[in-house]
Amino acid sequence: MVISGKVYHKSEIVRMGIVTDRKNGLTYNDLAVKYNITKSGAKKIFDKFLTTSSVKQQPGQGRKRATTNRENTLIVREAIKNPTTTAADIKESVHVAVSISTIKRRLREAGLQNYMAKKKPLISKRNKAKRLAFAKKYASMSLDFWKTVIWSDESKFELIGQKKRQKVWRQPNQGLQERFLQHTVKHGGGSIMVWGCFSWDGVGNLCQIKGKMTGMDYAEILRGNLKESANKIGLTHFVFQQDNDPKHTSRVAKQYFEEENIEKLEFPPQSPDLNPIEHLWTILDANIFRGRRISPKNFFSELENAWNNLDSQKLKNLVESMPKRLRAVINNHGSVTKY
Repeated sequence: MVISGKVYHKSEIVRMGIVTDRKNGLTYNDLAVKYNITKSGAKKIFDKFLTTSSVKQQPGQGRKRATTNRENTLIVREAIKNPTTTAADIKESVHVAVSISTIKRRLREAGLQNYMAKKKPLISKRNKAKRLAFAKKYASMSLDFWKTVIWSDESKFELIGQKKRQKVWRQPNQGLQERFLQHTVKHGGGSIMVWGCFSWDGVGNLCQIKGKMTGMDYAEILRGNLKESANKIGLTHFVFQQDNDPKHTSRVAKQYFEEENIEKLEFPPQSPDLNPIEHLWTILDANIFRGRRISPKNFFSELENAWNNLDSQKLKNLVESMPKRLRAVINNHGSVTKY
């Protein structure tokens, strides 16, 4: 606020009012009531004005910070060096006599927030090169091509329980850097395993996998469901996508593709971010468990019903995301992406 050509903060305006009213004859008791402060507080403000001729806050005043600049540097350095460390561990490492809350404040002041680590596969250098080559090869493909692809995968669904997530200290734009990721390794098992496929125009069959799936089991799933799924979706010609799981590349699976003359997409290893069905599993999981309790006996039938009733626009959105996914891989030199 500007008064008589001078700029004052709100607190300074209150102090100026106290000084002015005191000069005009108000008692300290009157000032305490008017400004909702103690009498001693009003007297302290007026006495300070008599000494300094100012109501402005003097430099160097205010509560002293609990940590020094050197301690702040050590706190931030420890979090940068080890993103998975906790505030309690940092306090112990740098030997500062402050609360854990103070440690967290210093980290936030430095632009570090405690985010949940993103779960992404640990990709080898060789596979990054394969991902990059794939992305460059298919980056110019039109949406018409992606509409002909049938995307497939297996996934597990659990009735209860989630793996504990890990938190890391990082800046807002560092979520996809290697050292801030919680890496995952794909594996079987769980309450129920399913195989499914989908395309731009709809979902195919959803099959329950009982026990540990072998290459022979996978070939049988394809024989009984792939062409039937293509007919269900409405594709007379399609390109089939699968990942590089050993069961998918087994001799019996290859024999099926050759016998049926099925064209396959040359899909790179360690690339769940390039397979939109991964996001479809997440959508399915959210749809079936949202506010519901499901018995193990009806688990698959509930899954299948939810699968067949997935929003068709979401299927289209996922397929339309392919150019963006490929560009993300190229921009990140074959490494992990936000997808």
